[in-house]
Amino acid sequence: MILRLMFSACDFVSLANLERAKKFVDENDVTLTDGVISTANDLNDPAWVGFNAKTPASAEKGYNFIRVDLGAVYGLTELALHVGSNGLQYGITAPSVEFFVSEDGATYTSVGSATGVNDGKMSETLAVKCKADARYIEARITGSGWEFVSEIFAYGGEF
Repeated sequence: MILRLMFSACDFVSLANLERAKKFVDENDVTLTDGVISTANDLNDPAWVGFNAKTPASAEKGYNFIRVDLGAVYGLTELALHVGSNGLQYGITAPSVEFFVSEDGATYTSVGSATGVNDGKMSETLAVKCKADARYIEARITGSGWEFVSEIFAYGGEF
């Protein structure tokens, strides 16, 4: 099976929680798709984008989300989210994520979920294998406080 990353920093990313702290933003909608994974034990590292699970927007839906438009329909084989974990301190824990895909941007189907293990590392990657054709990817992130993400990945190839 051939896997390839399905998008780059030029793709459109939308974030659900516009009320998030301005300190932890996705600059020009590319931080989460620029290929930069945070390796710093520092929440001020610009590779991190923070979401607060306690804002009204998040509380209403029960999750924060990241939606990516791939620009065309692709065959996807794996989706992943690089997240902050309990090694970051400050009460940060790795969230859970459920991945949804859509060909039209209106109807989304779940392709799997993953839960952080919080084993003392600064970060971890939450990934699901899938077999789906999609133009849009949505990662629904659930946690109990601040949730930090540094990258979202979509891989595709031969089924």
